[in-house]
Amino acid sequence: MNLSAIIKGLSEFGVKNQTVPAPYYKGFRLLISELWCMLRYGARPVDYVRFEFYKKNSRERNRYLT
Repeated sequence: MNLSAIIKGLSEFGVKNQTVPAPYYKGFRLLISELWCMLRYGARPVDYVRFEFYKKNSRERNRYLT
């Protein structure tokens, strides 16, 4: 899996499906946040939404095992 496929998958999951409530992140910030969680914490886009990582700071995100 290459980087462009990862970015495409993240953008389709988070932005087009609008699974993250509007007040938190929009567009490019959402994509960067999801990508960071995937690289740093090993969270898939499904985990990002399921565990509401968009609401958590880095210390809280680090507590989850994905």
